[in-house]
Amino acid sequence: MGNKIVSFTANTASDSDQMLEVYRDFSMVSERRPTFDFKSIDGKPQRVNVTRFFATKDVNVKAVFNSLRNIFTWIPGERILNPEFGSKLRLYLYEGITPENKE
Repeated sequence: MGNKIVSFTANTASDSDQMLEVYRDFSMVSERRPTFDFKSIDGKPQRVNVTRFFATKDVNVKAVFNSLRNIFTWIPGERILNPEFGSKLRLYLYEGITPENKE
């Protein structure tokens, strides 16, 4: 969940004065990609196909959506390094509406 805003300029002549911002976030879904590795079989290195998982990133709208989902679904205290992060919405999910809950 490393959020970062990166600014860059467009390369086209018509958009050269315009600054664009991209919002990036690590995705919680890893990508499965086939790769290869070398293993020693009978004393000779041979190429072996393996499947590995790689971290992916989300950009722009999807990254903002993931960040908002994290804020609303994490309960304060779940993150060890940032114990105040999150919201208590889950505590009120199936509660009836009372004057105390309104406040």
